[in-house]
Amino acid sequence: MRKCRICGCTGHDKRKHTSEEILVHNLVKSVITNALKTNKIISKKTKNNKSSKSKDSLDNENNFILIFNSDENYKIYIFKLLNKNLIDYEIWIAIKPIKKEGITLKHTEEWNKFKEGTCEKYPTSKTDVILLNKVTGEKIGISIKSGSGRLTSADCYETRALFQTSLKHMDISMDKNILINNKTHEMFDKMRKLGKHKTVSEQNYTKLKKYINSDDIPENLIKSIKWIREYEKMKIDVNKIWSDIREKYPEFVEEVLFECMRGEYKFGDNIGKAEYLIELESSKSTQVTNIYNLKEKTDDIKKYLSKHGKGNVICIKSSGGGLWCRFL
Repeated sequence: MRKCRICGCTGHDKRKHTSEEILVHNLVKSVITNALKTNKIISKKTKNNKSSKSKDSLDNENNFILIFNSDENYKIYIFKLLNKNLIDYEIWIAIKPIKKEGITLKHTEEWNKFKEGTCEKYPTSKTDVILLNKVTGEKIGISIKSGSGRLTSADCYETRALFQTSLKHMDISMDKNILINNKTHEMFDKMRKLGKHKTVSEQNYTKLKKYINSDDIPENLIKSIKWIREYEKMKIDVNKIWSDIREKYPEFVEEVLFECMRGEYKFGDNIGKAEYLIELESSKSTQVTNIYNLKEKTDDIKKYLSKHGKGNVICIKSSGGGLWCRFL
């Protein structure tokens, strides 16, 4: 079904909207186009280097903040989509959830308990942008998804916390709880056993993968190739377990993905928990395609979640010469 080009919803076209709403939409679209042309926020990449999708998404969050703070029409547009009727729009600004802005992120005690063993130094927020009332201090946590962004990128310890907290808060039978718990522990144990690997400088998974089936491996890469071979086997095993979980316990999968979406069990009342998820057209656009209120698991949210967590959910992550596996 075709989406309305004004609000992005299905089931109607622009004729449902008032002339004021259409005018605001057209003004915002014009502002976004001009702002992206005149402000060089998106990083330029060299011809020999492809831009990182995650880097583009981070840049786009900065674009969102820039336009929200510099254009009142866009600000009004966002608040209308959030169903918030305000008068003093000028007292609201968008900021990043970082210490420099006076924001402190804190996990729940429950999350820290299940995540024991991690080397993470500081929490990773589900909130990408905070809408802040400069007078009252009220904060609204917004998760930004640019295009088809993934819901999380969790190492084995984060994955354990995600599974255990989601399972703990589900109203299911003890027998089913035990069965799911056994399956998720099996996934965690396999991910943890693989561990992390420090490879040779400037070598990442893409470069190393070409040696997987080779007998002619440089001596300094032998340990790295052994690790990758073990990863490939582990990936197949863990994906099979997850596929079995999806088939037998879809309600658990949905709860896990919803937690990935908002971070209720991870952050509790802390601003790290997202209250809304805003989908943008792409990693190079601040045009809104959908907004989800994360207070409850609505039918729209269930439909959104059904698109995630399919197929291969275990992938490799690399940074600074380090290699490890991630969930989603």
